[in-house]
Amino acid sequence: MAPDSKNNRPLPEGIKCVRLRCDQGSPLARGVINDRDVYGVMGETKTCLHLFDISQYRASGEMKRIGSGVGGCVQFRKSWFEAAEPPCAREVECFSHTVPQKQKYTLRQSRLPDEMLIWDAHGGVDRYTGRLREDYSSMKTPVHRDHVLEVQMLETVLDTAFPWTGSLDARGVEVARQVLFPFLNGNGEFRKELLNLNNTEDILNQYWKGGSVRLWRKHFHETGGDVKVMRQRLGGDASLAGLLRASMRVDSDGQALQALAVDKWKGRGARAQASYRPSWTRAVDAAMGLTGRKLVERLSEHDGETHFLLVAEALEDVLRKMELKGFTR
Repeated sequence: MAPDSKNNRPLPEGIKCVRLRCDQGSPLARGVINDRDVYGVMGETKTCLHLFDISQYRASGEMKRIGSGVGGCVQFRKSWFEAAEPPCAREVECFSHTVPQKQKYTLRQSRLPDEMLIWDAHGGVDRYTGRLREDYSSMKTPVHRDHVLEVQMLETVLDTAFPWTGSLDARGVEVARQVLFPFLNGNGEFRKELLNLNNTEDILNQYWKGGSVRLWRKHFHETGGDVKVMRQRLGGDASLAGLLRASMRVDSDGQALQALAVDKWKGRGARAQASYRPSWTRAVDAAMGLTGRKLVERLSEHDGETHFLLVAEALEDVLRKMELKGFTR
């Protein structure tokens, strides 16, 4: 293929490439990049990098800064990244369908409702652990605001309903604007109940739940959603609850069986795992299943509008393949 052919434009001389280190990055950054792919650096400050999508550049010749339209600008700290070799054209084609290219229509909101509003909406209880707000306060446990249905899950649903062609289909934009974005982030009519938001321990949110969803989604994309192949790759259990159990597993003495990947998590993470209860996995599974059912119902209210029903069907398919409570085959 000629050097100036579509999808094979060479990177400009002197451009360096980086890869996100495993389990690094803020939740907002993780919404637009991942640790599987390689990104180009188009500029930098003393502490942060300005990244661009290599596959987009090779297709269009345009360096578009990733995260520039998401609640201002997403920050990518230098310390999160390691140097990487530029991917060849074939590698770009292999991973381009999983690259989050939809920044303009991201489903992630940078400023979520206040933590106190979320506590009030759910009676001051963590829906996953059953612990009270006062318990976390007295133990000085860091608490995160968590999307029950993860943003990247719904981005996968949108991509299933409207395959990516360089821009999000206008019908997908309408569904995202009217239902998905406000439901996920607790806006508009969803502000009072905050169905998709929960306050929970940071370890449970970032490492266990968030990490399990990212791993499930990775295998889903790599296998084209073939559950049989996913089960083979994941030891016979391709459910999200199965991945949660694997990441939270402890031995008879309450010690973590699986070493945490990032040093800063190891000490406190192992202690948190020692307090793991199987009921936590069941509660996460149940909360995600119930919330998923509510979103399917909300989408299905648009009777006669086929693009809303198409997303509802895609959502049901993904939740069924996750084997969430209420969606098992």
